[in-house]
Amino acid sequence: MVLADKSFTNNEKSYTLKEINKIYDKAKILFNEETKIICENCNQECFPILYIEFCVKNYLKANFSNWTSENRIVEWIPYNNLKNIEYLTKDRYSKIYTAVWIDGGYGE
Repeated sequence: MVLADKSFTNNEKSYTLKEINKIYDKAKILFNEETKIICENCNQECFPILYIEFCVKNYLKANFSNWTSENRIVEWIPYNNLKNIEYLTKDRYSKIYTAVWIDGGYGE
């Protein structure tokens, strides 16, 4: 129904489907309506949902040193190495801030 609805933009359709899947996955876990499986990636017992926490967490840990975003390098910056910290916005699960890195980034 969502994909066929011409009143939605493609971004709205994508967002709506993601939200529906989140609700569906949460219900499966909450009401224990799914049989748990052994994940072939992380070998942990889990519900067959779109977002498997163990896999994501283990993948990020194992590949942290290889993270890149086009020409940028991702690295951990301790909070005390930031200044001019300003709150931007929040949603249900996170808060977003902007800040200046005291030591500067690569190429600065």
